Amino acid sequence: MTDRSALPLDQAQYAAYLADLAEIVRRDPQLADTAALRAFVKTHREWFGPRTALTTLSTDDTTLRTLIHIMVLAASELADLHPASRTWLTEHGRGLPPWDVTVPRTAQRLVTFRSKVYGVVEWQPEPRIELAPSLTEQERRWATALAIAIGERPQWSSHEAARYAAYLTLGTESFRDERDLPDEILAERHSVPVDAVRYRRELADTP
Repeated sequence: MTDRSALPLDQAQYAAYLADLAEIVRRDPQLADTAALRAFVKTHREWFGPRTALTTLSTDDTTLRTLIHIMVLAASELADLHPASRTWLTEHGRGLPPWDVTVPRTAQRLVTFRSKVYGVVEWQPEPRIELAPSLTEQERRWATALAIAIGERPQWSSHEAARYAAYLTLGTESFRDERDLPDEILAERHSVPVDAVRYRRELADTP
């Protein structure tokens, strides 16, 4: 079993979030206990971000169950629970998220960074961006920058999209004056994940 105390803060939070999400769905596959679902969101309010958590907590019960099942499908670590979540969403007339492997592919591209799926950009039947509901506010800002890059330049590689997103969120020449600051401080200052800061450090300060 992974020792959470040895993990960086964001990874430890994600591990705790996944463990609690899996426990809820395995214990209550129909998600009948909405009080437990709301308690889960409150427990992981810091992971979701205050605005996302507030919106999720204030939604109706059916939408809350829908969001939980979408969270399951967004987590590759919970692949054994995916079939049941797909079945629930389909039986309740809810569409599967576009990044799910069973959804027929159209003109779209996944928003990814370092093996994590943040969402999807679609061009047909109409342009749209859909981000995973489990993202933190920092991840949502970073994913939005990645999606902008992908939307503007579909031909770009993942590295080129990440490079654009890094300069967009963390600056170009202005970053030179911040290089001596710790990764965590910069992540909080620019509201992006720590991994985004570490990636930005690998780039030159002049595009």
